[in-house]
Amino acid sequence: GLLKVISPHLIHMMGNNAWVAQHYWDYYTFTLDKKFLAERAVPLMEEAATFYEGFLIENEDGFYDITPSNSPENSPLNAEGHRLIPNRHIDTHVNATWEYAAIREMFTNLIEASNTLAINQSKIADWKKVIAKLRPYEINAEGGVREWLVDGFYDNPAHRHLTHMYPIMP
Repeated sequence: GLLKVISPHLIHMMGNNAWVAQHYWDYYTFTLDKKFLAERAVPLMEEAATFYEGFLIENEDGFYDITPSNSPENSPLNAEGHRLIPNRHIDTHVNATWEYAAIREMFTNLIEASNTLAINQSKIADWKKVIAKLRPYEINAEGGVREWLVDGFYDNPAHRHLTHMYPIMP
């Protein structure tokens, strides 16, 4: 519980709840331990779902925005390939692709887990509505997965990380 590093790119990763839940789901799919699913995985995913239901903001286009959002250690560029603010790294952004992917995956797994355990049947329709309002993935001009799903944010092709590839390979 002691926060030793207060860098925004570590604090503002809103997809972390969903990402951690993926590890619980993976454990269940490997072991098929329904006790673990019922007592550990589903409660964690339910809490994450409650968080996202209150956190995600519906934009005028009908899709959810994630703000603050973060693509770790990366900063978007402008259309000319320069930093949005000259000589300045922007730690906190909006609509990082990996966070949409992790949240979509968590809700999908929660629905499957709920069906497996025959629970939460009254909530599944609402969770499917959340999934439907998560922004679809987009392809950038170079044919790769866009790192941010927002106009005016362009990918930095020289950056070394692959977080935005989460929709393809979690």
